[in-house]
Amino acid sequence: GGGVAAAEAAESQRRRRRSRSGGGGAGERTDRASAGRALRCAMMIEHLCNQLATQRIQTLARISQAPEGWLFLQPGGLVNHPAWTLAHLHLADQLVLLSLGQSTLDIELMEHFGPGSRPAQEKAAWTRFFSSRDDAVTKVREGHTRALAVVRALPAESVNQPTPHEPSRDSFPKIGDLLAYMLWHEGYHAGQVSQWRRAAGVVGANVPVTGAGMPL
Repeated sequence: GGGVAAAEAAESQRRRRRSRSGGGGAGERTDRASAGRALRCAMMIEHLCNQLATQRIQTLARISQAPEGWLFLQPGGLVNHPAWTLAHLHLADQLVLLSLGQSTLDIELMEHFGPGSRPAQEKAAWTRFFSSRDDAVTKVREGHTRALAVVRALPAESVNQPTPHEPSRDSFPKIGDLLAYMLWHEGYHAGQVSQWRRAAGVVGANVPVTGAGMPL
């Protein structure tokens, strides 16, 4: 990602300066420690984005295996059906961009599919945003790609900086808090989709982890 490349470039420049000066004292050690922290933060952002991308691929593939007519089923008392989850994940990516000061929020989407919304009552609202399961999967995939592109481009030092969108700071004081929450949130809803598949009796092969061949 851009953050890793920038951190590596900064470290390379530091090494060149040190080579020309013939070594360094306390200032050089401070610079070296700072460059090391920046590189670690950049690598953390890159690893986090890779994992988020893989989890989203898995979740969308799992939903795509289910018959389209089942998207609103709530088997075994499970409330969050796949249709709601698709819309909620789409909203979550908008919230990430909003928190990073990069976008505005679809208020209607928030009202119907935000925290505390009631999935059993959202079928009519859902069809105002998505024409079909495939349309929803495509929009959710594209929205996630946009959000991750912004996250990957974050400077390494931003991890410890205040979240740009001031109202978001109540939940995510620093950008690093937001990034950690993104990973938790993605896994939380991926687990709900897994539970729904089992309860609904979805028949299909396991979706492999991209490039690893591991079953979900």
